[in-house]
Amino acid sequence: MGLSGDGVSLYHEERIPSGVLRTQVGFGQARMEDDVEQTLGLDQFPGSLDAGSSAIGQIRYEHDGGRIVTAISVASANADYASSSNIPGEGTFRFQPWVLSFNITKSCGH
Repeated sequence: MGLSGDGVSLYHEERIPSGVLRTQVGFGQARMEDDVEQTLGLDQFPGSLDAGSSAIGQIRYEHDGGRIVTAISVASANADYASSSNIPGEGTFRFQPWVLSFNITKSCGH
């Protein structure tokens, strides 16, 4: 659910003297495959899990031709569960990861 969706994505790249700054934002609806209800343990109950609006964004900085890369990524994937019985009831699912990343690649000398 948090990995793919149908929607629109905007991308911007700015070359600055010290490197490259990239930003990306996307809005849409998370894709709900059959295994999501099973993973959440909802497949044993009468009801349905329906995708809601979702968003994803990233700010990424690359220095020295990509030798050093830092980024912050955030997402918000949402879904609503409608139950036809009192067990487990109705509810809202929110998946909101924040990921900080930092990578240094050693240059190979010949």
